[in-house]
Order: sequence, then structure tokens, then C-alpha cells
Amino acid sequence: MKSKLGIILLVAIVGLLVLVVFRLPGNPVNVFSGAGELVATVASSSEFAVGGSVTQIFSQGVCSSRTITTHGSIITLAFEELKGRSTEQLISSTTLDGNTGFIQLASTTVEYDSIRHGCGNWYAFSADGVTTSNVSVVQFR
Repeated sequence: MKSKLGIILLVAIVGLLVLVVFRLPGNPVNVFSGAGELVATVASSSEFAVGGSVTQIFSQGVCSSRTITTHGSIITLAFEELKGRSTEQLISSTTLDGNTGFIQLASTTVEYDSIRHGCGNWYAFSADGVTTSNVSVVQFR
């Protein structure tokens, strides 16, 4: 009788521990996060009409991530990353036209992490070189 009661108590305690461990809220997930999943705040937001000519959508600055929302057409992006503040130290750059650049599809929202894409000057161009549509951009810091 005592051993059955001991087993029942042991199972109950283990069961409670399992419930407590799996029901406790974990670390909150950062919806707006950037490099290294750190919490980020909105630094700036803008709207641009992107069409057949190259449009600068971000300037060189400090950021954790950048988010771009396309509304009506496909765009191509170029990321220009500077080591310092002078153009002589240019790491990478792309000349945009209808055939080159990083493509973002129409009616999409994409977050670009600063570790991968940098915080330099960014440019956008309509993928077909003709269609103009609005693009919303947000920079997180």
C-alpha cells in the first residue's frame, strides 16, 4: 500500500514538473528584430515612387535591418556598402538596369538584415524599366 502511494506521488510530482516546464512562457519572440535577433525600433519610414529611373531609397547610416514593401510591380535593388564614410572604400556596388540587381517581387514585404545586406546607400529600379509603383521602406535601429 505504501509503495503504491509512493509511486502515485512520484508520478504526480513528475507530471506537475513536466506541466510547469512546458507551460511556462519562454523568452518573447522579437517581431521587429535585426542583426543577431536584437530588439529594434523604427528609425525612419518613407514611401517612394520607383519606376524607370534609379531611385535612392536608403542612405548610408546605422541600422539593424531594413524592410521594403512593394505594392504593384517587381523591383530590382542595389546595395552599396561603405567601410567608412568615403566612396574610395567602397566594398560593393551595382549599376541597376532591367537585367541586374537583387529582385524583389510585387506585393511582397521583405526584411533585409544588416549583417547580410549592410546599411549603405540602397537604390531601387523598376524591373521592367517602365512601370512605376509605390514602395514603402522602414529602417530599424
